[in-house]
Amino acid sequence: MRVMIDACVLYPTVMREVILGCAKQGLFEARWSPRILEEWARATRKLGPGAEEFARGEIDALRAEWPKSEVVPTDGVQQRLLLPDPDDVHVLAAAISGSADVIVTYNAADFPKATLAEEGLQRLDPDQLLRGLFDAKPDIVRGAAENVLAVARQLSGEDWEMRALMKKARLPSWRHAASNWWIVPFLSCYFCCEEGAPNAPCPKGRTSQAGYGVPMWTRTGSEPWTSRPPA
Repeated sequence: MRVMIDACVLYPTVMREVILGCAKQGLFEARWSPRILEEWARATRKLGPGAEEFARGEIDALRAEWPKSEVVPTDGVQQRLLLPDPDDVHVLAAAISGSADVIVTYNAADFPKATLAEEGLQRLDPDQLLRGLFDAKPDIVRGAAENVLAVARQLSGEDWEMRALMKKARLPSWRHAASNWWIVPFLSCYFCCEEGAPNAPCPKGRTSQAGYGVPMWTRTGSEPWTSRPPA
């Protein structure tokens, strides 16, 4: 799977590192364009003096580490495309030129699904991408997130918890990831009481969060069932 990553996803450090951590493990092929990287750099100007220079240093490092990820749109592709915001057409053009399967962005309104489907593309936000990857390869995605957590603790000198770090990264499905607790997307919900056993019908008769009508609750890991996950 090839994934075109929009500037709004590359710009936030924690989000970028978790997503690229998954790409490093072979879960997908990352793609971006020179203009996307330029938009990332310019977006940091609002952070104050020195921010853009620092961002451009990060971009140089990214280019060195991912030399095959940068895509220059093919001549003529951008001219035939229409989107609600003309300033976003370059992202779609790069995705088409790079044979991407998915565009990952927060700008849902600017990338109508019907328009993308005509080009054989799907639109996901970062949280949806990570939920899908976690559903397929939970250990790899968990490892990528834990690596980012370790770096955050080292660089900040603070004792970050996974839940707080993922909240800061605007990844709501990961806000519940704390103390080795992990939601299993679409298949189950975390339990709300101390009764029952792993993978047993919910003792309260509740259904899954996704509304599939499967009264299951589960946890990843081998620790004793002694405390409930965070709300």
